[in-house]
Amino acid sequence: MFTSFSSDITNLILHYKNLLMDLYKSTVIKMCYDTFMKKMIILIILAMMSGCFSKAKPLFTSQSITLSKASNTTEVSLSRCVDGDTAHFKVNGQLVKVRFLSIDTPEVNHENELLSQPFGEMAADFTCGKLMSATKIIIETDPYEDLKDQYGRELAWIWIDNVLLNAQLVELGYAQVAFVKTINLHSEDLKILETQARKTQQGIWKP
Repeated sequence: MFTSFSSDITNLILHYKNLLMDLYKSTVIKMCYDTFMKKMIILIILAMMSGCFSKAKPLFTSQSITLSKASNTTEVSLSRCVDGDTAHFKVNGQLVKVRFLSIDTPEVNHENELLSQPFGEMAADFTCGKLMSATKIIIETDPYEDLKDQYGRELAWIWIDNVLLNAQLVELGYAQVAFVKTINLHSEDLKILETQARKTQQGIWKP
C-alpha cells in the first residue's frame, strides 16, 4: 500500500512537472513570437516609408540643372513651335530656326497625325504648351557643340523660366538623349534623367 501511494505521489509530481514545462515552453515561444512579429512590423513600416520617400522625390530632376556660366545666352521670343524638339524664335527682329541640343523626340506627321510616331504628338504638345505660356525664354549655345546642324538650324539649349526644356522632355520620357558629339554642358545630366525615365517606364520607355 505504501508503495502504491509513493508511486501515485511520484506520478503526480511528474504530471505537474510536465505541466509546468509545457507552460514554460509556451510562454517562451509566445514571447519569442511576439518579439519576432514586432520586429517584422517595424521592418515592414520602415520599408514602406523608404519606398514612399524614394518615389515621392527623385534624387535628381530637371530643376536640378542650372544655367552654365561658360555659355552664350540670348533672350528670345517665340515665333512658331514646330514639334517636340524644334521651334522658331525671334532674335533682335530676325527669325532663327532652332533644333534643341542633345535630344530627339518622336517624329510628327503634320499632314496625317495617324502617321506620327508614338508620343510624337504628346511631345509636341508639351513643348508648344511650355513655349507659349513662358514668361521668359532663353536659348543657350554650347561651346562643345556645333553652332548649326546639317539643315542650317541653330543648335541650342532652351530655358523656359529658368528650367531646361530639353531636360524636361527627357525626364518625362518624351525624348531620348541623342546626337551628342562629346560631353557637353548638360549631356551628363540628361543621361541621368534618361536612366531614371527608363527605370520608371516614362513615355517612350513604356513596354
